[in-house]
Amino acid sequence: AALRRAARAVQAGDANIVACIAGDTNHVDSFRNTVSQFSRFAQDAVYPYGAGGPNASFALLTANYMRATGATRDDFGKLCVAQRDNALRYPHALMKKPLTLQQYLDARVITGPIHLFDCVMPCAGADAFLVMRETQARALNLPYARILSTIERHNAWIDDPIQTRGGWTMDVDELYGQAGAAPADMDFLQAYDDYPVINLMQIEDLGFCEKGAAPAFVRANTFTVDGSFPFNTNGGQLSVGQAGAAGGYLGLIEALRQLTGTAGGTQVTGARIGMVSGFGMINYDRGLCTAAAILARSDA
Repeated sequence: AALRRAARAVQAGDANIVACIAGDTNHVDSFRNTVSQFSRFAQDAVYPYGAGGPNASFALLTANYMRATGATRDDFGKLCVAQRDNALRYPHALMKKPLTLQQYLDARVITGPIHLFDCVMPCAGADAFLVMRETQARALNLPYARILSTIERHNAWIDDPIQTRGGWTMDVDELYGQAGAAPADMDFLQAYDDYPVINLMQIEDLGFCEKGAAPAFVRANTFTVDGSFPFNTNGGQLSVGQAGAAGGYLGLIEALRQLTGTAGGTQVTGARIGMVSGFGMINYDRGLCTAAAILARSDA
């Protein structure tokens, strides 16, 4: 959303260069304080009854998704293991050790069906990027990527009894139409990944497979940097860590590195166009905001 709004400011002439900066830390006390004051709904209608917090909310969503689609813990685990493999190529990742599928499956339960490696590791960190016109980036001799399209949606599908789809589904045709592209054109996807279930939901909602078919899609692809369907190529939040509210920039920064040829060990060979997506404001049984952007290499 920050990228979209910064680009609009530059397009409108309200700004020449916009610096989008996010930094945060995360420790037990600050996390508890954030969760306890997350929303009036949570304070009034969730926490007094002994439920709430991200783990409980995503356990609810995960259990429902598994029943609806036939997804298994092996499917979620394959994504987590692939992201850890990617993270081992990324020097800033918090997680430095390999993860096997058996380790994932054997990890302790947090709140069923969520286990330890389904959860992000809180950490401190910061990300930043600049938004400006192409002519200015060239004049400053800066590596840059082009914005082909963006979407943003809040409070989508409010009548759904539990979240099975995100706001991306309302705008995905516009996303590809603006870009003049299709899902098959994407060289990578950087998705917001606080829990594996939201990865599968995004893969479906962004058009990479039919609704409910993400488990089969997971079984058919590797998700590694040098394999099929490169996904969260720096490891994502599940292996890099989640720097509080700054975690949402992680995928975008990785997308920019990919498209400017500066991704180092996580570089996808020949990457010319890719997608980054966002999700947030989880409130009991759904996330309240979604976003996505398609970006391209400067010469694409």
